[in-house]
Amino acid sequence: MKRILCLMLCGMVLLGLAACGEAEAPAESSASAERSEAAVESGAESGEASAESEASAESSEEPVAEDPINILFLGNSFTYYNDLPAVFDSICKSAGKNVNVDSVTVGSARLDWFVTSSEAVCKTLNDKLSKQTFDYVFLQEHSTRPYKEYARFSRGAVAVLEKIRKSSPDCKPILYETWGFHDENSSLTEQGMTSKEQELLLIDAYEKLGGEMGAEISYAGVSFYRVYKETSADPYGNDLKHPSYAGTYTAALTHFYMLFPDAKQDDVQFDGEVDAETAKAIRAICYEVAHAEDKKAELEAKA
Repeated sequence: MKRILCLMLCGMVLLGLAACGEAEAPAESSASAERSEAAVESGAESGEASAESEASAESSEEPVAEDPINILFLGNSFTYYNDLPAVFDSICKSAGKNVNVDSVTVGSARLDWFVTSSEAVCKTLNDKLSKQTFDYVFLQEHSTRPYKEYARFSRGAVAVLEKIRKSSPDCKPILYETWGFHDENSSLTEQGMTSKEQELLLIDAYEKLGGEMGAEISYAGVSFYRVYKETSADPYGNDLKHPSYAGTYTAALTHFYMLFPDAKQDDVQFDGEVDAETAKAIRAICYEVAHAEDKKAELEAKA
C-alpha cells in the first residue's frame, strides 16, 4: 500500500513539472519576439539616422560659386578720373553681383589708340587679353570725337572690338556715351553751344554707331545732364569738363543699371563719397534713364 501511494505521489510530481514547463514556454517566445521587434526598431532607427546623416552631409556642402562676370573698361580721363572702374565694382558688389572689373586707360586716348601698335595702351591691352577673357567691354571715346570725327570714331570702335573678340569671341560691346561740358565751359561758350546741345550731338553719334555695331549704349551723359540740372550735386570737376566724384558715381550707376536691368533701384547699397540723400537722388535718376525707352526724349522731357 505504501508502495502504491509512493508511486502515485511520484506521478503527480511528474505531471506538475510537465505543466510548469508548458506554461513557461510562451514566456520565452514572448521575450524572443520582443527582442526581434527591438532589433527591427533599432535597424529602422539606424537607417533613419544614416539617412539623416547623409542629408546633413549633403546640406553642409557649399554651393558651387558662379563664375564672375569679367568686365573691361577702355577709355581716357573720363573713365580714370575718381577711378570709375573701382566705383562701378563697389556698386556691383553692394548689389550682390559677382563681377571682375579691369581697365586700360590713358589721358586723351582715342579708341583707335588701342589698336595702334606704337601706343602704350595698345601693348597694355594686348597683355591683358593674353591672360584674361572678357564678357563685356565698355568703349569710351574722346569727349568730342563722336560728333566731330564720326568716321574715325566708328573705325576705332569696330577695330577694338575685333581685336578683343580674337581672344574673347563672346565679348559684348557697350558704348559709354559721355556728357556735354558745363554751360560755362570756355570751349562751349566760344562755340556758342550749350551743354544740352552738345549732349544731343553725342547721343546722335553713339546711337548711330550702336545701330551699326549692334552694340548696347550706356547713356551716362543723359544721367549726368539730369543730375547737373535737377539736383544740388555738381557732377563737374573744376575744369567744368571732367567729372567730380558725384559725376563719376553717376556714370558708374548708369552703367550698373544698364548692365543689370533686373536690378532694383535700392539694390545698390554703396554711396561712396556722396552723402546718403544725394546718392539716393542720383540713383533714382540713373535708374530712370537706364529704363527709359527713348533716351533723347527722356533728356528733352526732364532737362
